[in-house]
Amino acid sequence: MFISTDLVFDGLQAPYRESDPPRPVNVYGEHKALAEEAILKLYPPATICRMPLMFGPYGPVAKSILQTLIQATEQRQELHLFVDEFRTPISAHTAASGVLLALEKVKGIIHLGGKERISRYDLGKLMVEILNLNAKLIPCNQDDIDLIAPRPPDVSLESNKAFALGFRPKFLAEELREMAPLL
Repeated sequence: MFISTDLVFDGLQAPYRESDPPRPVNVYGEHKALAEEAILKLYPPATICRMPLMFGPYGPVAKSILQTLIQATEQRQELHLFVDEFRTPISAHTAASGVLLALEKVKGIIHLGGKERISRYDLGKLMVEILNLNAKLIPCNQDDIDLIAPRPPDVSLESNKAFALGFRPKFLAEELREMAPLL
């Protein structure tokens, strides 16, 4: 099992299927694409899960856009979010269920994206609304921010293969409502 990313794609021809060739635009995506290739060469029956943007309660080693929004609310800071970057996000809980399903049923590459294609800005607005946060969100474009590395504009994953196997991500609003008591 290898956990990969939607960032193996260049973001110019979304939604991406498992059969689409990787064309990363940054070192992170390049390393993930090279790892996928090496793993499948060394062990063809491996399972590779390409994951989208994920969110969830704060964990011991990582935080998500959700914690960034909560921190911005607590510190009364503005948060710039891209209106021109699109993903198919899922919660960490949904991601875990997808990985377990893939371990049982998949050999090769599978996409575990969510049902909804959404910009980072619109995802932030949804989180602010449902979780009753007071974060001040500023819409911006990728070109407005001096980024450390280039970012693809739309790495939405087409996950019909996973859906056919029983992967059932919920709509984002439903996932956020269920997560609210845990925050």
